[in-house]
Amino acid sequence: MEQIKVKIDHEDNVAIERGWYEYNAARDIIAYLMQQDKINEQYLQQYINIAEKRFVELEMHKQAADKRYRPEGINPTNYSFDFEEEVIIYDLA
Repeated sequence: MEQIKVKIDHEDNVAIERGWYEYNAARDIIAYLMQQDKINEQYLQQYINIAEKRFVELEMHKQAADKRYRPEGINPTNYSFDFEEEVIIYDLA
């Protein structure tokens, strides 16, 4: 499979990476709450709402970056982010 790496601005990389960690932190808290013997439904719902909001924000940042940085004329099957290299990796068929 061929891949193309496209460098992205540091600010875009930080925004997406932060969104990734905030979303996963909320998911981890939900998993922790679900493992408790007695679940406080109010707290659980609060973190479910937070996770949903973080997911939407993350997807919006990812889609905006894809739109901004995707080279013209490519039709990737998938894309991912490498936060260390600050790149979007496009998988081509």
